[in-house]
Amino acid sequence: MSTGLDIPAIKELATHNQWVLWRTMTRKGKPTKVPFNPSGRPAKVNDPKTWADFRTAAQCLSFSELGEEKYDGLGFVFTADCPVTGIDLDKCRDSKTGTMEPWADGIIKRINSYTEISPSGSGVHILIRGKPDLPRNRKGRIEVYKDLRYFTVTCEHMPGTPDTLEERADRLVGIFGEDEEKQPELKPKSEEKPARPTGDRDIDSLVREIAPVIKADAEPPFEKFEALCDNAPVVRDTWDHKTKHVDWSASEWDLSLASYFVATGWSASEITCALIAHRRRHGDDLKLRADYYARTIKRAHSNRERADANDFLTDGQTSEIEDVGERRAKILTAMSEGFFGERNVKILRIVKYTSDPPLYKIVTSHGSVLGESSTLLTQRSFQRAMLEAANIVIPLYKNAKWFRIVQHMMDIAEIESIGTEATDSGQAISWMQRYLIDRPPPKIYTTDAVNEGNPFLYHDDLFILGTDMLTWLKQSLGVSIGSKKFGAMLRAAGCTPDSKSVLKEDGNYSTKSVWKIPTDLWKGKPL
Repeated sequence: MSTGLDIPAIKELATHNQWVLWRTMTRKGKPTKVPFNPSGRPAKVNDPKTWADFRTAAQCLSFSELGEEKYDGLGFVFTADCPVTGIDLDKCRDSKTGTMEPWADGIIKRINSYTEISPSGSGVHILIRGKPDLPRNRKGRIEVYKDLRYFTVTCEHMPGTPDTLEERADRLVGIFGEDEEKQPELKPKSEEKPARPTGDRDIDSLVREIAPVIKADAEPPFEKFEALCDNAPVVRDTWDHKTKHVDWSASEWDLSLASYFVATGWSASEITCALIAHRRRHGDDLKLRADYYARTIKRAHSNRERADANDFLTDGQTSEIEDVGERRAKILTAMSEGFFGERNVKILRIVKYTSDPPLYKIVTSHGSVLGESSTLLTQRSFQRAMLEAANIVIPLYKNAKWFRIVQHMMDIAEIESIGTEATDSGQAISWMQRYLIDRPPPKIYTTDAVNEGNPFLYHDDLFILGTDMLTWLKQSLGVSIGSKKFGAMLRAAGCTPDSKSVLKEDGNYSTKSVWKIPTDLWKGKPL
């Protein structure tokens, strides 16, 4: 990396005391470039006290290479009163050969200002003088940094481009004014939905609506805001952070406020302006990104729909629907929204098998759950069953509301007779025969078979591991069932619990809990 000051563009940037260091850290499972100041504390793009001058930051970076507190590079913070703008062209360069994609090469030549290679080597950063007035900060793989953001600075000047900052705001405005088709998109654009703040709109549609209002000085619609606060004082308390949730993050405050605004029919643009103004009021990062506010609004709509679905299930509204098929469809839809919210999981059917005792099967788009009525009546049991079937933790309800939901499930259950499988023993035998066809035991006993969880023969007896068969039921048949109920079914089929000592690789023995299968269930049958 160059020392920087030999490049006129960097020398000009160095006159602004807006420098930070950065280090790659994992945040929410993803690598993130986190800014720091030379003292080792996190830097904030809205707090000049956490920035430094160029020389101090550069020296700290050099010293860090010798110590334990290592940093990965320098960063420059953009502000509204600083005349510098940054342009990020993402994933446009082959890091090994240096070859540029044609669209990016064309933009670099048109802007014709200082350009450097990004830390990854797969993108480039362009720096210009001037603050372009743009409808949004992102277009395809072009992102513009003007205020309350920071740029990584590598000082790795790209050959063939000026080494100075040039006045190029007008050229950038021209590029953003061109047809979208001329700029590549990382993802195909969805069809635009009607411009109204409904929960079924896609993120791209919301982004297009709110991008023009993403400004640091945005304000809420005052008349609507005052009327809402007069009718619902909790909104003003939330706005002023005077509720019990004093430890909430800025994003949690955003979601809470957005939920109130959504419920009263505000447009996406109005909600966005209010959230930006709220962040500014409390000194938080303004997050001037349309995609962030679009996702927040989407979540607020989803939460509202979830609340409406739960009200439908628990407040007796279903009794007004006379047609059985329509009532069943609406209850299944409400259960899907109430249980899973914005997750793409649906409850498709509820089946009651005429067994003794009756069994209920909840069929979801991600798997099914089989259990007795106690699985439905006990919330914790049902919650565990849904976690196994759909890998989602559903919310807990007050008991009175939960019993209404259970009653709905029983009322709309489709009755089915399963013949010989109507009893615990018949169902267990049916599953066992299919299981042994899929997982035939070896002809001779081996500890490998036991350690791997497979069925095995031992002194002419057949044994299985219950945990392995439960896993097979879920993976092969999409059935989740509690181990206690499963054990009762195996006993009803004549299976007996046992244990076997198995030699492990380290020479020690471990004890495995197994089930001995009755001879008449497998001998003489193809395995």
